[in-house]
Amino acid sequence: MNVHQGIFSALVGCVVSVSSFLGVATAQTAGATSEFVWENGSMVVHRLSLEPGARFASDSPGGSIIVFLTTELDGRMPSAEVAWRDPGPTTMENRGGSRFEALIVDLKGGVIRSRRVTPPEVVRASEAVAPRVFSGAYDPTWGARNLIVNDRISVTRERYGSSGSVDPLHFHPQDAVVIYLRGGDVWPAAPSYGPDRVRRGDVRVVPGNVLHLTGNAGSDPLEFLLIIPQ
Repeated sequence: MNVHQGIFSALVGCVVSVSSFLGVATAQTAGATSEFVWENGSMVVHRLSLEPGARFASDSPGGSIIVFLTTELDGRMPSAEVAWRDPGPTTMENRGGSRFEALIVDLKGGVIRSRRVTPPEVVRASEAVAPRVFSGAYDPTWGARNLIVNDRISVTRERYGSSGSVDPLHFHPQDAVVIYLRGGDVWPAAPSYGPDRVRRGDVRVVPGNVLHLTGNAGSDPLEFLLIIPQ
């Protein structure tokens, strides 16, 4: 057992097993499919697929995050991987010529909690720091950027270019959702089973108050979004 396997619980490490059953909403047209992925007391994640011309109506009391997996609703390539949608009812219509696919993170309503702790990933994304915890050297292949930070949620885009690039051991007070932007290898919760292979659009959950490390278990670059409610 190497040092990574001995202490490492990656962003998919202590994952909550995601469900995969069809939960089709009533406010939709033919060609629209909503698939439930995961839910807790603060947010719910579902996978949305719209054929050209299809519509899907929903109401998000706390606002929502849209993670584009194909194009935007107008058929163009998205200018960013994610978009923020204000609270309230909305209808999404695929105005493009190909299938629209996205992951939607809906925040549940309620009183906005005062921010007690800024997630370390949010702080790190604003700094030129990319530590290798086992060498102390700067890793130029690492990168992080805050895409959305408001009083309800933070979304950070991270990139790890090699298996030696990992973060210090840390935890989040809230459950965090990880959405992979490209495939790669990550360390699972049970290190004896070896790395876990993920694909673009895969979703994993890091439970709140669980110590873990963030890093890449393979040689190919690993890119993902880290979504944490405030």
